Amino acid sequence: ILRAWFGQDAGLSGTIHKVVFISENGGFRLEPLGKKQEPEKINLWHSFTRPEVPLLFGLKFNTGLWQQGYVFKDNHAFLFVTLNKQALHDDFQYQDRFLSPNQFQWQSQNSTTQQSTKGIRLSGHKDSGIQIHLFVRETKMRGSKAAPFVYCGEVDFVSWKGERPITVQWKLREAVPEHLWQRLGISEGL
Repeated sequence: ILRAWFGQDAGLSGTIHKVVFISENGGFRLEPLGKKQEPEKINLWHSFTRPEVPLLFGLKFNTGLWQQGYVFKDNHAFLFVTLNKQALHDDFQYQDRFLSPNQFQWQSQNSTTQQSTKGIRLSGHKDSGIQIHLFVRETKMRGSKAAPFVYCGEVDFVSWKGERPITVQWKLREAVPEHLWQRLGISEGL
């Protein structure tokens, strides 16, 4: 397994290779640490904790950077969305929601404008070679621990309106499976 991930030198004296165990469906899955995976090979609709997400893309986890709702790193933008915001402070009551199984409405941080660097990255992501990844969870906490996020795959910019925050419409490349609507608590209203 290690040689398939790290090459024929894996395990030889003087080499260091690391792996991570990812909690999944009541068990664990082994993944190479620090070896970038192609986004299309990352399992859609599976749950990941914040510290697991950067590892999937060959990036390092840093609490200060990865604890935000929008993270930009190495031509990847990550949107971390909590759908049920009742437990969040008023400043974080963004109007994020699924409009249909393949459309998502997301609001930027309150300081973001359309002409800001972040705004331009969002609307022009395709032309700039930036991949936008959507991670969604129903609530912030699951018991006493932070709830994991479901990976919804890459999304593409459709339109936007407003400033501070910007309301962006995204198109999912793959529609949310029907069974996931109930799990995320978004089955009503569609």
